[in-house]
Amino acid sequence: MELVYSEARRRQESAELSDRELALAARSGDMVSFEALVVRKTPAVVSVARRIVSDPEDARDVAQMVFLRVWEQIDRYDATYSFNTWIYRITTNLSIDFLRSSRSREIPAFAAVRAARAGRAACPRLSRRRANRNASPSADTAS
Repeated sequence: MELVYSEARRRQESAELSDRELALAARSGDMVSFEALVVRKTPAVVSVARRIVSDPEDARDVAQMVFLRVWEQIDRYDATYSFNTWIYRITTNLSIDFLRSSRSREIPAFAAVRAARAGRAACPRLSRRRANRNASPSADTAS
């Protein structure tokens, strides 16, 4: 019973630490501190990612990748700078990478559907051809 109580106490104590202190503790392998960082920063990371990728599900996927990258690269965090700056830069870079990779994997028909939902043409040249093809022949002969 003491183990559960002590972990609950550690979680509560971790919640009171600054981001910098949590990052330094996570760097030394403290999972409770890393968990506190994840819980604290998830809403902001998802928000930044959503502004870039425009889809809530994709933003949550990017957020998972961000925290995985943070865990893998926590040794590279320079504590002289704000933790927010570091994690937001990771979020921005991974969001852009996500967009690049999703565009390269996108099926042309799916791109057209996505573009139609966004209110724009997937391929401007194709939309001009369709417009010309759909123009009534009587309009051409009437002039």
